[in-house]
Amino acid sequence: MRNRIEWIDIAKGIAILAVVIGHTLGPYNGQFFGSLIFAFHMPIFFMLSGYLYHSRPARQECQRGIINLLLPYLATAVVLLVVSAIARLLPNPLLNAYFPSWRQGLIATAYGAGSAVFNPWHWQVQPIGAVWFLLSMFIALQLFNGVMLLTVRRHQRWRQAIVRGGCSLCSQS
Repeated sequence: MRNRIEWIDIAKGIAILAVVIGHTLGPYNGQFFGSLIFAFHMPIFFMLSGYLYHSRPARQECQRGIINLLLPYLATAVVLLVVSAIARLLPNPLLNAYFPSWRQGLIATAYGAGSAVFNPWHWQVQPIGAVWFLLSMFIALQLFNGVMLLTVRRHQRWRQAIVRGGCSLCSQS
């Protein structure tokens, strides 16, 4: 079993509880406490992911993200699309269509919004729901890993150039 960092597990637990409480209270009805929770509950997951980050080759990070984030996202989207299609074909008071059409469902899947979309073009994009985080996290991890890889390479080249140039500050360390 891997060594776990206790305070990170506690922080994740608090963040999970905050997500549940925040979505229960929600900023939707203007309550202060719900709005306060919405201000920090998802950034905690991003910060913890950054803290636990280990640089990987771009291909490996992408493969890992596809397996751990994109596949669950797409599987959930497919289930929502199929259930919505069935609900549109078989009108039933117990089963409502989440997406009004296949087209809107596919756009929602591609856009990955968690709630109503406000954009300057006034597009009508149906939210995908709670799984928006998986797509967002995949994109964020790929960008972060890419920036970190570029930064490390650039730093290594810079340091080698200084050492070759005989910098007295660098040669003392």
